[in-house]
Amino acid sequence: MKPFLHAACFLLLASALCGQMGVTMPGGFDDGSVRSTPLPGTPEASPQGALAMATLPGTVYPGDFLLLSAQSNRFGPYPYRPDAVIGSERFPYTLQVVSDKEFRLSDPRKHAMLGPFRYETGTPIAFDQTTLSVLRLPSQVVVTLAPRGRQSREPTLAIAPLTPAVARSLAQFRATFATIFNRLSGELATRSIEGVPIVRDAYGKTFDGTVKPSLRDRENARRRAETTVGLLLDKFQGDEVSMRAECTGNLAYRFAGVPPGNYVLCALWRVQERDALSVAPAALEVWWTPFQIGAQEKLVFTLTADNACGWTGIFKFPKFD
Repeated sequence: MKPFLHAACFLLLASALCGQMGVTMPGGFDDGSVRSTPLPGTPEASPQGALAMATLPGTVYPGDFLLLSAQSNRFGPYPYRPDAVIGSERFPYTLQVVSDKEFRLSDPRKHAMLGPFRYETGTPIAFDQTTLSVLRLPSQVVVTLAPRGRQSREPTLAIAPLTPAVARSLAQFRATFATIFNRLSGELATRSIEGVPIVRDAYGKTFDGTVKPSLRDRENARRRAETTVGLLLDKFQGDEVSMRAECTGNLAYRFAGVPPGNYVLCALWRVQERDALSVAPAALEVWWTPFQIGAQEKLVFTLTADNACGWTGIFKFPKFD
């Protein structure tokens, strides 16, 4: 009967220890009689070193443009894309892009070609009834998100210039996030309890002094950390960000009139969960990237579930198993 007694004692001890792990940092805890430490390989984040951040690929296009009449009437804006329709529905022209600096206009009614024209502000274009001039628009950032089913909350998007002050704020955020990450890592870790004998019961099951949190406990720990980080990211969007996006369609957004320079994009979306094991809040999707934009450019990002970095990826922390 002694093996069964040892096994029962071990299970009681493990249960007690699990209740303490919610506030344990990696490195273990000591209650005076027994010591529990995470197994080797438990992820740990460091707030030191260069400020490495997640990146997203974006596509750069020449910026949009307007056509102006001598009376300052405006037509457009039009995208500088091949086969873009220029003009009205009754009198359409098709844009033929020769290069980033040169274009032509195709007249489908006469099967004629106008141009070539320089793609720069002030270029005159002589149509049949009037002459219009090109006005190139300031730079803009366009962001689209892939649908995620029926969502009750809209994403929030914002960009901040990467000034020295913002860089200092990001370094402070990394230190705070590292503390949250390491606390969570301790909560998720399989732990080794020192001084507990190895016991094998009559069914062949071995109790070797390791304790692993339950799936529910791990999911709840993740959601607690996620909720805390979400509030901090909301604060970052409110305090540091100078430009917010305007919605231009279903999950389509635009930052208009962006001056040339270096920026960081922060997009947050609290999406609905399908996790039956936890009643914690909905998951937080995070997209993050620094970027550079030049004069009269259009920078396009497409955000999907596959290129979301999550809060642990913002500063490239290690991945959890």
